[in-house]
Amino acid sequence: MTLFVPAINESQDPPDAQVVRSLPWIFDPYIPVIDRSKRSWLDRLARRFRLTPSSSWHARFWERKVLLLKHIVSIIPVFLSLRAISRRNFDVVFFPGADFYSVAALYWLSRTRTTPVFKRVVFRFMSIMETAEFYEIRRRRFFVYVKKLLRNRMEVVVTAETEKYASLLASRLKTNVTVTGIPVSSSIAPLAKLILPPTSVKKLASLGGARKDKGYFTFLEISTWLQDAGRKNVVFQFQRMDSSSGEFDATYDRELQSRGNLEALAPRVADADLDSYLDASDVVVLAYDTETYSMRGSAILFDSLVHKKPLLGRAGTAFGSTIEIKGLGLTFYDESSFLAASDQLVNLSPEELQRIQERCSQYRNELELNLQQVFGLVGRG
Repeated sequence: MTLFVPAINESQDPPDAQVVRSLPWIFDPYIPVIDRSKRSWLDRLARRFRLTPSSSWHARFWERKVLLLKHIVSIIPVFLSLRAISRRNFDVVFFPGADFYSVAALYWLSRTRTTPVFKRVVFRFMSIMETAEFYEIRRRRFFVYVKKLLRNRMEVVVTAETEKYASLLASRLKTNVTVTGIPVSSSIAPLAKLILPPTSVKKLASLGGARKDKGYFTFLEISTWLQDAGRKNVVFQFQRMDSSSGEFDATYDRELQSRGNLEALAPRVADADLDSYLDASDVVVLAYDTETYSMRGSAILFDSLVHKKPLLGRAGTAFGSTIEIKGLGLTFYDESSFLAASDQLVNLSPEELQRIQERCSQYRNELELNLQQVFGLVGRG
């Protein structure tokens, strides 16, 4: 029996049974979702001792104490949850978005036991939650905890979201690291598809939550590129940013909606509708920030594999490397490379499109096989 453990401050849906066949998943109620508001007094206290270049050693001393207290407040609930879980008979405990606190709590829990806490632990690291949220510890502390767990009596399996991050982890941890996809789905039941009318224009789609680090503030520039190049038969589709977001710019939002070659979708799109928009697209665009996504992957990339869509990703990102290595599409780094790559992808011959679709299926099957291997469902290569 396998336990599916969401990361701290993150809610995850139960995984799709089709992704990891015959695996009895349990979404366990023991794992808490920490309410940030309950720690607001710690935030206020920490801000009071925020360092400046002229801060005295007294300020540095108390700031460190406050940050340490915030670290302890964050790690204790995870420690108690894992201790409660360890009393149950799980063969595998899986952390699909493993964070610093999961690793740290498991390490300290193992220090209290003379026998293994779990039979097998599977971490899936995403290069986003591996540093402590409230305690300014260098990333090397995370690697120290993982290395100690690898030497523990438990069987610990390390996986990563991207090939680039897997390579980094393997070199730092001196262990085998495989790449696994996202083993979750919004619903196991079939979803009712949105019926979209046929269109003669080519559609570039940038779907998923609208954020600055996902390239939202480059969409106007992309629209200008397409317009100036005379690409009248190409439409760029995107989701609008929610007005409640701290990054929201009303003027920019109005400008996006006024462009004739942009198709604005609602900020929140149902999973079934998202599937329909992906189905109707010709190319999926990932114009993400290169610094933020230097090691991270993209959930939309995994969705695109299911729909076998050619990908156009920004060069320099981890998934940009994956697109190039696996032959899933093309990458761009400026206006000319974007126009050349997008033009090539929307005008693929049936034979070229079929080859990309086959590579999408092959890569998706590879990720699923890796996932089954780390759970011991099939033999490891």
